[in-house]
Amino acid sequence: MIDRLRLGLIALMIAAFGCQPGTAVVTPPAPIPPAFLSGDSIAARILLDSLSLEARIAQIMMVPLYSRPGESESMESVTALVRDWRVGGVIAMQGDKATTRQNLHRLDSLALASAGVGLLTAMDAEWGSGMRLPDGIRFPKAMALGAIEDMDLIRAAGRVAGHELRSLGVDMDFAPVVDVNSNPDNPVIGNRSFGSDPELVGRCGLAWSEGLRTAGVMACAKHFPGHGDADLDSHLALPRILSDSSTLASTELPPFRHLIDGGVEAIMTAHLEVPALDTISGLPTSLSPMVIRDLLVDSMGFRGLVFTDALTMAGVADPVPPGTREVAALNAGNDVLLFPSNPEQV
Repeated sequence: MIDRLRLGLIALMIAAFGCQPGTAVVTPPAPIPPAFLSGDSIAARILLDSLSLEARIAQIMMVPLYSRPGESESMESVTALVRDWRVGGVIAMQGDKATTRQNLHRLDSLALASAGVGLLTAMDAEWGSGMRLPDGIRFPKAMALGAIEDMDLIRAAGRVAGHELRSLGVDMDFAPVVDVNSNPDNPVIGNRSFGSDPELVGRCGLAWSEGLRTAGVMACAKHFPGHGDADLDSHLALPRILSDSSTLASTELPPFRHLIDGGVEAIMTAHLEVPALDTISGLPTSLSPMVIRDLLVDSMGFRGLVFTDALTMAGVADPVPPGTREVAALNAGNDVLLFPSNPEQV
């Protein structure tokens, strides 16, 4: 467990150093390592050693922040978590640009004062910050961009989206969505996907992530191992995907492999039941060591950060009680716990 805490904290430290170009191993072909791995891990180790176990655990939690004008309850709650518990991550939710920017700046300064390291901040900005902020930039959704098939245009859109996120104080975009739109009855992915062709989805997703990177923002591809063939919304229930392993390997996994090969900084795991990938644990894929450690890390060679999807979603909250699900997520190989239940108690 401490090894995973260490990786999470190192990433938080290195995120503040900015993105540097990654390098690829040409012979034999291998994934490009995420750019933050080129940072100063010794400094992160020293900082980690200075923190209590409780503070180390808090550093790998990412809690929601709502910045609606005139509402202060969320900011007060998150302020207490950062100041008193040293929570290390914040996901910016609904609000406006000015209030979001102000709140993130204040929280980052508070984190530096209390824990000695700035916050890791993120936003669901799949088509720009306008997905969460009404006065933010809104690009066409992924399916429209995929239909255009212009990688330079998608890369440029990612760059513009990244510059705006950077101006708000956001380090990471929880995008691109690289789920393949393989089930027309899917109630939650749909036009958030670049399309039904795995190769196209991978190229489009990589272009968006490259655009973000040029703006100094990290990308988080989602939702591993692929939410496109689900017929339920994992916010509301645990979807069951019955595809066999060969179908998963040819349809759902290639976009993730393409982004891993391109040096994507992070991947978000999905709350799914996929018997072809795990018939032993009985856990959602987001909590499955067979899916995360064995497949994503060992088999596919991913070396970046692994985020859970929100741990308050019914797809994981219904079958697994609070506290237990957070521990299971870490044991499975996740590095950051998004929307942990009762963060003060975990």
